[in-house]
Amino acid sequence: SDLFPSHDMGRRGMGSTDFALNILQKTGVVVTPGNAFGVGGEGYVRISLIADCDRLGEALERFRQAGICYQSDVVPVCF
Repeated sequence: SDLFPSHDMGRRGMGSTDFALNILQKTGVVVTPGNAFGVGGEGYVRISLIADCDRLGEALERFRQAGICYQSDVVPVCF
């Protein structure tokens, strides 16, 4: 599940598409809303891991600067 971070839609009051747009507006980083892959994907976003390491590092730094975190199955992760 760590490759597909989930978000608590009830607490945030937004679906996957709105959540992805919010990330884009705050960071300039594009993530794909999970509902683009069907109803079962709602509540998740997908992050492409095929970019080079420097580019991924920049995206994670932007997440960190924006205060974007997620709760993994094991431990909270703040970028």
